Amino acid sequence: MYRKREIILLVFLLVIAVFFATYKLTESPGVWYDEGMYMQSAANMKDGYGPNFRFAPNDISPIPTLTVGFPLIYLLAIVFKIFGTSVLAARSLMIFFIFGLAVSSYLLVRKRWGSIVALGSLALLITFPPLYGNGKSVLGEVPALFFMAISLLSLQYALRQDSRSKLGIILAGFFAGISAVTKLNFLVFLPSFGLIVLWQCYKKRLSKKYVALAGLFSSLSVMVWGYVQYRSLDSINTLLNFYKNPSANDSLLAVVKTNLLNFFTEAGPLYLLIMMVIWIVAIIIRRLKKENLSAEETISFVFCVLIFLAYLRITGWHRYIFPAQIVALWYLTPSFQTCSDWFAEKIKYKKISNYIQRVGTLVVVCLLCLWGVYGVLFDSWVATAYQSDKTAFWENYFKKILPETSFFFYDSPEVAMFSLSPNYYQYMPLLAGGGPFGAEYLEVIEKGGVDKIVVRSDHLGWKQDWFLKHYKVEREVYKYSILIKK
Repeated sequence: MYRKREIILLVFLLVIAVFFATYKLTESPGVWYDEGMYMQSAANMKDGYGPNFRFAPNDISPIPTLTVGFPLIYLLAIVFKIFGTSVLAARSLMIFFIFGLAVSSYLLVRKRWGSIVALGSLALLITFPPLYGNGKSVLGEVPALFFMAISLLSLQYALRQDSRSKLGIILAGFFAGISAVTKLNFLVFLPSFGLIVLWQCYKKRLSKKYVALAGLFSSLSVMVWGYVQYRSLDSINTLLNFYKNPSANDSLLAVVKTNLLNFFTEAGPLYLLIMMVIWIVAIIIRRLKKENLSAEETISFVFCVLIFLAYLRITGWHRYIFPAQIVALWYLTPSFQTCSDWFAEKIKYKKISNYIQRVGTLVVVCLLCLWGVYGVLFDSWVATAYQSDKTAFWENYFKKILPETSFFFYDSPEVAMFSLSPNYYQYMPLLAGGGPFGAEYLEVIEKGGVDKIVVRSDHLGWKQDWFLKHYKVEREVYKYSILIKK
């Protein structure tokens, strides 16, 4: 039963989450490279060209290593069809996923640990700055986490002692597959899910029939994903090569060493490391007390370990460990509660012991939430963009451009998506992702064949003679240079 006080606190926390998610929605964080790609893909899908990219006015082609799958792209295309193509429409969809993740995370923890612990976990989640840095942008991580939480909730329901739910196991498998194909690095969720489901079968908690249902429905999404995005052996090979070395690093060992060092020198990885250590200690304590780990917690832990291992081989952007950070946050409050209770039991003085048990976890959660709120408001990626007007600038800029004006967007898909006309060329190197793409149209720049070029200013500096053969700088805005014919 949900008590009145719990409902009030839950609504209060969800209102905070919605406020943070909607504040400066179109400007903070700024629209960036990957987001521009995904919005382009959905916009072309909406126009009937499939989830592809425009590289020339009459050339719309796929990119085989697009790391976001059809669950997000197709939903975004529907949103664009209904509300029009815009940053506001795209990011409004992301508000739904942030809110859905918050609610599903709360329910997942509440079923196992109760309302107080669940509220603590929710508070930590909604005050975690990267939730909005990665969640407000049109990226695959938060949608995939939402689908993952729904999968774990369904599995939790399917494993209830009073009944074995066929619908629960079907939904668990289905959303496991949806989560895995929403974002490429969530493919590690499938072996995590499959391994523990098989273990539940071995322990006689699930029948072979239920395991088969979970496997069938999780594989359906993967098959659809393979069909709509990877229809040839060449594209599958490109994907596998990309997944093996997504950052195209020459020395894997050097990358692993650097990323391991990040866990002791950078705040994001260090926070994850601390959460994982607390979680591991809590698991050990519970196992010593002969407590069994729930299936959903075990899946979550294996998932975090696999994300950690996958991160070691990639250039160390913190976004790659973000999924593990969110999942670890689900279990930080109950894990700290377990550790503090164990510590209190070892103290001989009852007053101190009782005090630690009553308020120890509450104090830690409150301090972490205050730190998180400060980060969201003043010291995070989203906070640095609160005063930006980049989205408004590009929207107004292209509204004033005549339709017949031709453009070349050089490695700037986040700007190309603002174009109101299809009269443009585009080039994206993406060397680690099977590129370059659109390289055959670079001769258009060499011949002075377009009216304007949008290029990042650092690219202009590297190839100034080539760019300025037929063009000159009209203006510089943010990190871009707009070139016009001489």
